[in-house]
Parts: sequence; C-alpha cells; structure tokens
Amino acid sequence: MLRAFRRVQQYIKHDIKEIVAPSALPEPPGEEAWRLTAAEIWKAVRLGTRDYLDTFRKEKKEQVAGGLKESGPEEPPIIDELLGAAKGGAQSVKPLLQNLYRTRASAYQRAVRSFVEGYREGLVEQPQDSSGPDVPPAAQAREKPQARSESRPTK
Repeated sequence: MLRAFRRVQQYIKHDIKEIVAPSALPEPPGEEAWRLTAAEIWKAVRLGTRDYLDTFRKEKKEQVAGGLKESGPEEPPIIDELLGAAKGGAQSVKPLLQNLYRTRASAYQRAVRSFVEGYREGLVEQPQDSSGPDVPPAAQAREKPQARSESRPTK
C-alpha cells in the first residue's frame, strides 16, 4: 500500500508537470532549474490578465467614440473627387473621368503584357518535340532510363 502511495505521489509530483508543461531541454549540468515563487506566479497572472482585458476596453472605447461612423471600409479618394466634380457640372467631371479611364486602361494593358510575357517564357522552356504527348521535361528524364533498361537483354 505504501509503495502504491509513493508511486502516485511521484506521478503527481513529476510526471503530471511534464505532461502539462513539458520542458524543452534538461537543465545543463551544474545549474539548477529556474523556479518562480507563488507571489511571482500570481503577479505574472495578474499583469497578463490586466493587459488582456485592456485590449477589450480599448476596442469598446473606439466603438463608442466612433458611434455614428460606419464600420465599413473608407471611401477611396477618387469617389470624393467625382462627387466634388459632379457639383460643378458635366464639364468638370469629363477630365476626371478621362483620367480615371486612362489609368485603368494602362493598368489593364500592363497586366496583359506581363501575362503574355510569362506565357511566352513558359513556351520557350518546354521542349519542341512534337512526336509525343505534352510531357514535362522532368517526366521525360525519368522515362528515358527506364526505356534503356527495357532494351537490355535479360540473362
């Protein structure tokens, strides 16, 4: 009975600690394990909890301060410019819209050009053999040694 009690005591004292919070490496020879006192543990828990709760308090203050604000994304400045120009009439909106369409068209052209360049580079890298199906070069390299081994006579 005493032996069972000692095993349970050892399990609780040593093994559960390693299961709950395993140590990464054993302590180097000649050095003792770093231990916190109960007061230090309590202080760390108290400060950590306070910092954690402060994050929620800050979020709540921001929500209250921006109560009338919508939480959605802010309007981009181009819309503000369009609205301001629309008040001036059709003649003031025309140059702004032309600039908008010009910048969007140039961005689209650049994207298409970069896609075409990448596509052409991919075509150049592929082998030009038209005798077989389209097989990546790595797969062709794996197939060639197998073909040689099949052509050898077996003994």
